[in-house]
Amino acid sequence: GRYEDDNLIDKWIEYYQRFVGEHPYSKVAWFCLGEGYAAASLFEKAIDAYQYAITIDPEFFYAYSQTSLCYLTLGEYSKAVEALHEAYEHTEDKAQVSFRIGDIYRMKNNQETAIYYFRRALKEDTFYAEAWHAMSTCHTATFSFESAIDCAQRALNIEPDNPIYLTTLALIYADSGDYENTT
Repeated sequence: GRYEDDNLIDKWIEYYQRFVGEHPYSKVAWFCLGEGYAAASLFEKAIDAYQYAITIDPEFFYAYSQTSLCYLTLGEYSKAVEALHEAYEHTEDKAQVSFRIGDIYRMKNNQETAIYYFRRALKEDTFYAEAWHAMSTCHTATFSFESAIDCAQRALNIEPDNPIYLTTLALIYADSGDYENTT
């Protein structure tokens, strides 16, 4: 669990179980119950609670997002992506959702699909440094060093003091055999 006092999680769950019993049409109550279950690593129960919140309010973005995180934790990547596709339809921050979908594909070493979603995120927000950085790592994994360097430099142009982006660019140069630019 995320909390030092597991008893606190149990109290949280008990409270929201009672609360949803008294207020069965409260999306926030179901969402909070899901958060308690997730904190207790009861991910299937968390997903069920989030689904009740979504049934009450199909526009409730955070319930989709948390459902996706639970599926990720369970290793059910296709269901995590499916939940994010649903979330995409119910949010204004489409760049973030596209990025998260891309990140799942990147974790599964499907670089081509990851790049597609990172590009989609960048169409929504061209100044999304993390998406540029993630795309650079995908290009590096496929030995497309010129594209990787371009993406890493774009991330650095947006966040010039980010040590992770600086390190990534140096490593890309090293991987490409261009040791002069690693410093």
